[in-house]
Amino acid sequence: MSQIQELPLLRRELLESSRRPRTWIVRVVIGLVLCGLFVTAWGTRQPPLDASAAEFFGAGPEIARLVILCSLLAMSLLLPAFACSAISSERERRSLELLLLSRLSPWHLMLEKFLMQLVLPCTVLLIMAPLLGAAYALGGIPASGLMGAGLALLVTAILINSAGILCSALFESTAIAFLATFVVLLLLGAVPVILIDIGLMPQWGVLQQLPTFGQGPFTTFLLLAHQGVSGQHDLRLQLFACVPPLTLSLLMFVSSCLTVIRWPHEAPLNDRRQRAITAWWHRACSNFLPRFSGRKATDSATVTQAAGTTASLSQPVRNSLPHSSIATREIARNEQTHWKAHLGYSATLLIGLHWARGEMHQFEFILFGATFQVFFLILSLLLVLAAASNSFAAERQRQTLDMLLVLPISNRQLVSEKMAASDQIARRVLLPNALLLVSRLLMTPLGQQSLSEILLHLLCTSGHLLILLSLTAWITLWFSLRMKTPVSALQGSLTVLLGLCGGPLLLVSILIVIGMQRLPWSVSGWYLSSPVLMFMANEVQWLQRSYGVVGSTKLVICSLVIWGLLERVVRWQVRRDLSPLLNRLDGTECIG
Repeated sequence: MSQIQELPLLRRELLESSRRPRTWIVRVVIGLVLCGLFVTAWGTRQPPLDASAAEFFGAGPEIARLVILCSLLAMSLLLPAFACSAISSERERRSLELLLLSRLSPWHLMLEKFLMQLVLPCTVLLIMAPLLGAAYALGGIPASGLMGAGLALLVTAILINSAGILCSALFESTAIAFLATFVVLLLLGAVPVILIDIGLMPQWGVLQQLPTFGQGPFTTFLLLAHQGVSGQHDLRLQLFACVPPLTLSLLMFVSSCLTVIRWPHEAPLNDRRQRAITAWWHRACSNFLPRFSGRKATDSATVTQAAGTTASLSQPVRNSLPHSSIATREIARNEQTHWKAHLGYSATLLIGLHWARGEMHQFEFILFGATFQVFFLILSLLLVLAAASNSFAAERQRQTLDMLLVLPISNRQLVSEKMAASDQIARRVLLPNALLLVSRLLMTPLGQQSLSEILLHLLCTSGHLLILLSLTAWITLWFSLRMKTPVSALQGSLTVLLGLCGGPLLLVSILIVIGMQRLPWSVSGWYLSSPVLMFMANEVQWLQRSYGVVGSTKLVICSLVIWGLLERVVRWQVRRDLSPLLNRLDGTECIG
């Protein structure tokens, strides 16, 4: 009983994480980013030298909102990468059964796993405390607003961790659990809002005055925290709004515990069960469609039997493929490489865009469309990242990498075969991104612009999308070649990508604000510091309004050249380090 009271698993996890340099690098980077954001926001609000110092007071809410928003974004991207490995990594290491054989009950095991995942958000809150205190000293923020902001971040961390641990318990692969966590969070935010809008879910009495997005039971507390920084709402109302997400988090935690108790040896949604569910769905559809169309059931049975005969006849052909079928295996393992997933994404995006067009005003729809485009860009990068993180790290974890290295193929050919899944996903996600972009051009005043402005918009969006997809794939491949587990490759590559997209942007912003005493967005070089910033500036038409078509074209071309060269440098570096990383010489080391 004393071992249970001391939380031995949590103690082991903390000791192991404290010995990894990656843990301290992430915390230091988060602290530097938050401090840099505070300095930038403070500099943009600083009055001129000849102005009164009283003009600076009352700027606390704007500075606090920026720090809180960036902290929320970082937690939303980083926490799923850590929480999704809580149970799936133990299954991959074959250590979950040993933990269940100890004196720790499954409930204590899951509790300690859950507490371990809260260490990072608690660290973020500790770093934010002095920054929010400084913003509070500037005036304009009530004490209840600061308490509400911290509460909102803590509830968000609990909700994300609960969803990540549940997906980790349900799915066998860490990469699939990582993507499933984002899907669950997206559904929790979007589905209740749609149900409220069409009248299938009752509204919350006093919260009916909020926008439609804020009336969702799992997103209301975030909007109230945003408005509470300025003192628009009482803390008691936010405490009431935190009850639904905390209740759902408790239900997801209990479900994950019951899942581990019921399926201790393998995940309930492993590859075999997923194929069985897919086969059952196909059989159900084949039996339902003939009845719906008026045909006899025997026709569907005949079709099913014919399909089975065709599959059996095609099996020898499939088995007779040449040995260089590593790419075929990688593509078959990942469902995101098939067209049906991306056709579903396209249909969902078009339906959501059409719904927003009828519910929002013109200006709100433009902002919603730009946010939607950036959000799906991030989702596309996450799909590529999850596939590339499994390329070599999963083989090393399963101890099958040595079997691949004895094949009579070169290192570059092996990398090309292993990257087949991520490359195909990168090509597939172009379809929903293109449909979303074209639909926005047709539904908004963007489609009424001149031809040169439309071509510039398309060039900036498509060029940065292609560069970011390729850069994500090669950075993740480098981590997959170095790391021992897919979750380590996933976490490392995600951290580097966030630092690459936000680090130079933050540094340039500080230099412009402090050194040049100017606003960051008034300097053209600020837009070149991040490809995501250029992508966002193009979506909301910042570039065209500030520099015109000619100036914006020059900025877009410079940005494409800079980040395209960086992608080439990363690609060349990965190919140059293939032999030492794989510990295998194949005679192509001196080839450029």
